[in-house]
Amino acid sequence: MEIDFKLSFQIIRVIKHVRKSLTMMPCFCPKDTIFVLNKWDMIRKEEDKKEFLDITRAKLRELWKEIEDTNIKTLAAVSFYFLIERA
Repeated sequence: MEIDFKLSFQIIRVIKHVRKSLTMMPCFCPKDTIFVLNKWDMIRKEEDKKEFLDITRAKLRELWKEIEDTNIKTLAAVSFYFLIERA
């Protein structure tokens, strides 16, 4: 499975910046943070999805100590669009 490491490094930079800024955001609670993995439908194979999710969870746990697995969500934009259209 190929991972876009350039994009990954950008996200890591953003997360590190937010972590450094927490003292300036008194209303922000790190435990309530939700991470959404978008375009989940772009990963075709189930084993690739599992591998990517495992790698991503591990990296997020390194960067965001308060993260719970329940706060890491996957979103398939195309599926979500069709769900809204049918409502």
